[in-house]
Amino acid sequence: MARGDASPAQQKLVLITLFRLTKPFSVPAAGASDTVRAFSDGHRWVGVSIAQLVGGEEPWSLRHLGDVTND
Repeated sequence: MARGDASPAQQKLVLITLFRLTKPFSVPAAGASDTVRAFSDGHRWVGVSIAQLVGGEEPWSLRHLGDVTND
């Protein structure tokens, strides 16, 4: 993907994987330590930033990438 020659299917797979890793909609467990909360916030920030960069007007739908599942 960094070289710019990834197929559309590969691009979708990378983005979906990144969203699964960064968990942009997750919330730390109640009573979690400040360290756990900060780590979780960092993950979410990366996911939200990626979605905003590639998502256009509907960053969470991935519709601009074609036929992908939004689960």
